[in-house]
Amino acid sequence: MATKGGKGKAGDDCVPAPEHQAIDLARRILAMRRLRDRLLGAFFSEPAWDILLELYVQTHEDRTVTVSQLSLSTGAPPTTALRWINTMAREGLLVRRSDDADARRVIVSLSAEGEKSMGLLLASVLSELETPMGERAALDGSPS
Repeated sequence: MATKGGKGKAGDDCVPAPEHQAIDLARRILAMRRLRDRLLGAFFSEPAWDILLELYVQTHEDRTVTVSQLSLSTGAPPTTALRWINTMAREGLLVRRSDDADARRVIVSLSAEGEKSMGLLLASVLSELETPMGERAALDGSPS
């Protein structure tokens, strides 16, 4: 069960949710995003978020992920996916490395900081979902 720490605001000393709950939540978010796109059209493109979610799930399933696979699984055009991967790598959320077995491929994974941030974010969302509606603070910690 996810727990809130500190003053109960999202991000305040959150204890990461058990891994299986966080992975399940990431899978559900991805599924809901795909359903939304199918029902309403692809007006809500967020390739960076899709890449982070996809990497979180794939990493915890011990899968190696390439730039090409991320582009396909997120539905982002290859140039868009690559631009976001490079941006997030510069920001320290992702790590890129050459594939030892095939130098043409680039493997992408969450960095330690990216893993920690995603774990805390997913724990905050789980905690918020467990809190009764009338008792919820805004996820960003601002007054509701």
